[in-house]
Amino acid sequence: MLKNWLFNIGLGVITLATLSWLGFVFLGMYTRHNQFVEVPNLKGVDIQEAALKISEAGLRFEITDSVYSEEIKKGAITEQDPRPGDKVKPNRIIYVVLNGLDKPKVKMPMLVDQSLTLAKAILKSNGLVLGNVVFQPNDIGNNLVLAQSMNGHEIPAGKMIIKGSVVDLVVAKNEFQETTSDSTESENNNSDKKDEQDIKKPKKEEPSKAEKKRKKKKKNNN
Repeated sequence: MLKNWLFNIGLGVITLATLSWLGFVFLGMYTRHNQFVEVPNLKGVDIQEAALKISEAGLRFEITDSVYSEEIKKGAITEQDPRPGDKVKPNRIIYVVLNGLDKPKVKMPMLVDQSLTLAKAILKSNGLVLGNVVFQPNDIGNNLVLAQSMNGHEIPAGKMIIKGSVVDLVVAKNEFQETTSDSTESENNNSDKKDEQDIKKPKKEEPSKAEKKRKKKKKNNN
């Protein structure tokens, strides 16, 4: 009875050890323990060529984002993670950012009724370029935008246009306001000059009371 009990214990220990060893072997095979591959350099590489390189290295890839750059050819990879040369496990996913095929677009902002200064700032913040500025006599207000156009055609606010497009403006020029302003400025300048001359001009000293009496006495004697 004791022998059978000891035999069963020994058999259980052997079975447990065997299962543990098999589990370790299969786990190593699954995780590819101590097996690493080097991440290839994909920056600037066309997506088709990059896919081939990744496949040959036993890796996978996933596009996470798309940007636009004039410095890199269209359809090429601009960024990657992990970095080139890193050691990773086989079948690891390489995350890449692709340079888009088309230029990005932005909404045309509303510039009409805005001041020229503000219109310039809005264009710049939206990645657009200020083109020709035509001043047109109008008493609506000085330096207010009257119209916005591209390539000779008016363009409404909200329309999608290519980033970097050139936008032309028609701006109001209030000649009466400018003339009034110039006149006022000229009058102010003349007034200032007159004040300066008055300040610089020496004042005549008034005669003292004693001197006035002497002059009066002299006059009476004559």
